[in-house]
Amino acid sequence: MNTRDADHERVIPYLILGWSLVLAFNPTSLVQASSPITSSGLNTQVSAPLPLASGQTQFNITGGTRPGGGVNLFHSFGNFNVPTNNIANFLNSGSVDQNGTLLLPNLPTSNILGRINGGNPSSIFGMIQTNGPGGFPNANLFLMNPNGFLFGPTATINVGGMVSFTSADYLRLAEFRYLLRRFLVFSEQAAGRAGLTAQQHQALLAIKGYPDSAAVTVGDLAARLAIRHHSAVGLVDRLVAKALVRRQSGVVDRRQIRLELTSKAESRLARLSVAHRNELKRLAPLLRTLLDALGQPKARKNLGKLPLSRRKRN
Repeated sequence: MNTRDADHERVIPYLILGWSLVLAFNPTSLVQASSPITSSGLNTQVSAPLPLASGQTQFNITGGTRPGGGVNLFHSFGNFNVPTNNIANFLNSGSVDQNGTLLLPNLPTSNILGRINGGNPSSIFGMIQTNGPGGFPNANLFLMNPNGFLFGPTATINVGGMVSFTSADYLRLAEFRYLLRRFLVFSEQAAGRAGLTAQQHQALLAIKGYPDSAAVTVGDLAARLAIRHHSAVGLVDRLVAKALVRRQSGVVDRRQIRLELTSKAESRLARLSVAHRNELKRLAPLLRTLLDALGQPKARKNLGKLPLSRRKRN
């Protein structure tokens, strides 16, 4: 692996983290569009086919979403195919921030990240161009399609930076992480409305749901919450002060201190558990779809980066 490819592989995971901030779950469309390139969100705009004097057909890709108006531009495609004598031409105009505010054209851009989520592999027999007039002189291009890419003998890539085509499950993993984070935010907010911190709620749940609820110790609680013993002691002290937990001496060994929930804690936990169960039911179909997709074997293995001999640089 040369230095460019090594740099490339290191950059990808960091860029993928940005998906968690800008992607909501978009169900895969089962309808095949007539256009070889179609948008599936994130303000991605694809022009009608434009005939060129050279005899080629060009599709201009504009729009996209820039988190915070920054240097990373995200696109979302349903299908992304470039037939022979066709050009997929990325232009630096029409992008918006996460609030939908239209941004100025020709903004500095380090990375263009495009997901393809239509459920079909991408066939590349024409040209993908990012550094043409009105484009991105030095931007890197990352295209991700879980169903893979097929490159034909006439495929060419005109870019000013690095290029990566990947079939890795970054998209699904990023959306899975997004859903998990959304549930955690919900949980934190629900606990706050009940007068608890997220950790205090987790502690009450750990005590209530412990396999041997009659003998939960501070050490058991620390293990369940993955925190240090002294941190668990402080947490229990605060719960005792709130009249949510009682310390009781063990029946057999009086030196052993076990933890019990008070009726006040039982009442709050019951209300929180109902709310959490309802939220999980709401997210379950989305989580199930992602987990099923991650567990499926890949049907197509003809994927990867375009050989260096086929990358054209201006």
